[in-house]
Amino acid sequence: TNTILTIIPQVDGQPLQGFSNIQAVDVLRNTGQEVNLKVARYQHGAKFEKLQQYLGKYKRVVCAVNERSV
Repeated sequence: TNTILTIIPQVDGQPLQGFSNIQAVDVLRNTGQEVNLKVARYQHGAKFEKLQQYLGKYKRVVCAVNERSV
């Protein structure tokens, strides 16, 4: 399979580095009607491998944000 890792490192200019999933969702819920997301996608390379290793250490959690919050 072709794996692509997508991360959101910034929401409205606020870095999310070090935030838990719950904290990141809270930031998204507290944005205005419009939100500026910085998105990074990795399909291969050194950064991809590092992210694969990091994500492998943690259980994957899927978080949903309701329409009102986005």
